[in-house]
Amino acid sequence: MPGSTEETARIWRALENVADPCLAAAGHTLSIVDMGLIYDIRTTDAEIQIDMTFTEPGCQFTHRVLLDAYAALDTLAEGRAVSVTPVWDPVWTEARLSARARETLALASAALAERFGFAMNTGA
Repeated sequence: MPGSTEETARIWRALENVADPCLAAAGHTLSIVDMGLIYDIRTTDAEIQIDMTFTEPGCQFTHRVLLDAYAALDTLAEGRAVSVTPVWDPVWTEARLSARARETLALASAALAERFGFAMNTGA
């Protein structure tokens, strides 16, 4: 049912399957949900609307993320329009990372530090 908590939960689950392409290229399986990129989900009888952001305005994978988000949502649309709108306010920060993303990035930083002998500040 459009607008229901159950439908919103299905949408969140579908978006959890949309990988962050930069992290996927580095061998990490974090989604746009893990990264905290989804700002709002709204549904009506006519439309599914998502507001999302990116980790930086110049993200070269914006088109890939948007295409993957549309593909994930199209499976739930049931004839409704799907709208994924990039928003830049508020600006994304590492504070939006899920606990899973924080742990993954902290482990990746530790591995880099060990391998190359330097420390990275991930904010995790």
